[in-house]
Amino acid sequence: SIVANTGADGDAEGMEGSLFSVQKMGEITSEVALTLLRQRSNWQAASFDASAFSDNLEDAERAFNRRVITERSKFENENPRDMVTRGKIGGAPTVAVVTMIVGIKGGGRGVVADICNGQARISEKSVVELLEIIAAEASATAFSATHDPSSGLVGAELLWTPSSPDEVLTRQQIRTDYPELVDL
Repeated sequence: SIVANTGADGDAEGMEGSLFSVQKMGEITSEVALTLLRQRSNWQAASFDASAFSDNLEDAERAFNRRVITERSKFENENPRDMVTRGKIGGAPTVAVVTMIVGIKGGGRGVVADICNGQARISEKSVVELLEIIAAEASATAFSATHDPSSGLVGAELLWTPSSPDEVLTRQQIRTDYPELVDL
């Protein structure tokens, strides 16, 4: 799995949608990655990691699910998907953390391979490359006429905090819950 946390100042818009298909999951994941790329000037910190699982889908799925639980446990509470309303933005300016946990089959190249090998350094350039790979793989999955089961997006969990328009996060709260973040 690949995890990219990007701290960004500014407003966050909730996404509605049901993930009934791999294509819909790809569309939403690609859109989130593109939105983060477009907000690059607001990034304050980032973190990522990746693991490779050669043909062992059960281990990959277990690792993916463990990572999802680890990241979700950082939240004091969660707003159910159906309570997040598109366009409902308000409250005081805050810092936000966006976490993307993404499973890509056959995606072990470029910065992803460097992350798996422990050779990648967290920098704006490496985060951009990682988000571009995620957006491309997710987009290919979303808009492909036929899904190729040997490559592409196979799973995604998209989390953000604060999830409520009236919630405000401080840098100290983020440092406590996300000590792995590195200033950019």
